[in-house]
Amino acid sequence: MYQHQQQRRDWTPRQPFRGPSSGFIDFATATTDEIRQHLQNRGLDTAGSDGVLRSRLKRNVDQTKYGSGAPSGIEYLVVIDFEACCSDDDLDGCRPKAGSYEQEIIEFPAILVDVKKKEIVDVFHTHVQPTNEANRKLTAFCSKLTGITQEVIDRSPQFPVVLRDFEAWLAKHGLLGRKNWSTAADGRFDHTNFLYQACKINGLPYPEYAINYVKLPRAFKNIYRFCFTDPTAFPPNLEEMLQHFGMKFEGREHCGLDDATNMARCALKMLADGAELRPSDRVHPEEVDEERPYCCKVRGLLPEEWLELQKSIRDPSYRPKEVGRGDGRPWDEVQSLIETYRLESNGSEGVLRGRVALHETWVRYGMERPIVYEYLVVLNVEVVPGEKDKEIGSYIQPIIRMSAAVLDVSKSIQISQFDQCCSTPQGFASTELSGTTGETSSESSFADMFQAFETWIANNGCKKWVPQGGSHLNWCLVVNSKHALSFYLYSACATYDIAYPQWALFYIKLDTAFKKFYPACCIQVALPKLPEMVSAFGLEPAVNVCGDLAQVCLQMVKDKAPLQLTDQIYLEKAEGSTKPYSRITMQLQEREWLRIRQEILDEKKRSAH
Repeated sequence: MYQHQQQRRDWTPRQPFRGPSSGFIDFATATTDEIRQHLQNRGLDTAGSDGVLRSRLKRNVDQTKYGSGAPSGIEYLVVIDFEACCSDDDLDGCRPKAGSYEQEIIEFPAILVDVKKKEIVDVFHTHVQPTNEANRKLTAFCSKLTGITQEVIDRSPQFPVVLRDFEAWLAKHGLLGRKNWSTAADGRFDHTNFLYQACKINGLPYPEYAINYVKLPRAFKNIYRFCFTDPTAFPPNLEEMLQHFGMKFEGREHCGLDDATNMARCALKMLADGAELRPSDRVHPEEVDEERPYCCKVRGLLPEEWLELQKSIRDPSYRPKEVGRGDGRPWDEVQSLIETYRLESNGSEGVLRGRVALHETWVRYGMERPIVYEYLVVLNVEVVPGEKDKEIGSYIQPIIRMSAAVLDVSKSIQISQFDQCCSTPQGFASTELSGTTGETSSESSFADMFQAFETWIANNGCKKWVPQGGSHLNWCLVVNSKHALSFYLYSACATYDIAYPQWALFYIKLDTAFKKFYPACCIQVALPKLPEMVSAFGLEPAVNVCGDLAQVCLQMVKDKAPLQLTDQIYLEKAEGSTKPYSRITMQLQEREWLRIRQEILDEKKRSAH
């Protein structure tokens, strides 16, 4: 039997890795009972799933070490969960897609949560009679789903009256006209469909206080990262959040008041864990969703947009600027700025908007910002084709080719490239590779190819810092998929009994970086694919994937995008019970990157002296 065919699940790296800023607690290897004991010693809540417990302890450790940061300014949350008239009658006999037909609000609940006191302050609740005659008679499906009867609807006020009463309730608590609070919901349709349609049907302007809101499932995913082995997984629904917190749903599902109350319970748990709940999404009532004609568009709130919003919260007289997505400037103005700043004019509108924003950032903060990494090493691996109907990570896919390029950040040029193949292990079908540009050898093994790759890296100036105690690299790895490292490279090292390289524990995920610096290219939530990034820059496709990665990364370097680490790998924990050959990856928190960045800059200063 060939070596790689043995299930080497007992393999562990020679140098176990401990998560950054975790003190003496190893979050990857500690058992649930050990985590719970740490929580108990710190006087923290010990209820919840394993992922919640680990995230709760990690947040407490980080806040103890770094502090909790400046408060967001959000003092109250108004948790809403509208119920609307609905039908399951469709041409296919299925329930129509939300936003594809007119729905009016029939239940209007709101739960007021005091963020500082971490308690529910008051409740607003009423049923609503639809304005349009066609929507006033509830379907049997709607009554069964929501528990609302026709008699209740017939004696209820219509939306304009309800909205007036709701705003009077807000005014009673001193919230109307202020920005120290935010609405919160478990999805987008409460704002972009139900509230948007209600205002449109009744000829009312969309309320300004509901433009920005907290999407609780998204907040949960960001706060409790250990609950998700896959960063691209969808956020949890209400029932899943309750299960993670060790709670059960109280009341009747699809009763608006009970749904909102249970969401408020989840929000209180997050606040108790020291989380900062702040607006995450922004509604655009002036733009109709093409796929859902009865909905308006919604986009994730950019960091720059949040900073502007936060300024207006702290200073009511401050008028927030339209930022992100090209600063909201007309396209003609952006084109004029490209000429004024003498920037490259190649690329899509989204790229040019991002390029202008990056240039203005450098001018604002000074053109001599320190370079953290001297080199970027772009890496792509090719493997034996996968088996159908099997999950990635549930079986071994041997690496048969490694392609890489070294980019000099200060000079914005590519200085070297690596391209080598190895023999296909016995038991696997041979694979036809895309065009090669460097050395190839069908006789060498992966171990030989890997050793040649590390030698090539060292020969191109990529090394550790020399000064006393220097522990960081002067280069960083760039990939376009987590599987290249957490699955393919990890399982290959395990198969050949090679210690997983320390230089591959942290890396830049190129699509994540692209979306950060060119947000106007990524209106959808999904991350861009490599061909889309190549096209956005107006580049010609290269002969292989590594070539495309290198030219996209190099273009970002030329645009002076401050590329930073985005992800890290935890070697000690498998991605799941069904994926023993794949390790967990998690996005690197901003504070972790800032810590690493400062350590690198300090080491460079010591080296200079």
